[in-house]
Amino acid sequence: MYKLFQDEGLKLSENEHIERVKAFFNYAYIIWNANQRVGLIKYTENDEEIKIIQFQILPEFQRNGIGQKIIESIYSKNKNLRKSIKLKVLKNSPAVKFYKNLGFKIYDNDKFEYHMQLS
Repeated sequence: MYKLFQDEGLKLSENEHIERVKAFFNYAYIIWNANQRVGLIKYTENDEEIKIIQFQILPEFQRNGIGQKIIESIYSKNKNLRKSIKLKVLKNSPAVKFYKNLGFKIYDNDKFEYHMQLS
């Protein structure tokens, strides 16, 4: 992940990177699969939307449907409430394709990230 930041031209010090990881940690959930920690998701929620702050599946567990199941679970729990799910993803991240395949649409962008939404 740190390489993705560098590839985008974001120069984070080790301290800045650690602070980014610590941010919103009270909204962090460890993702488990068969008694193994396989990832992490941080998200906040209000009456209108769910905002995914960080979502990572360890590389050795990617492409096994785990990430898709997590997003689908969050969406299905909230679709009756008509909440959208929003996130930001680095423009050069392979996760852009992952989110598009799940139905996320780009609604905005900045220099480094796409702002995506699933409604």
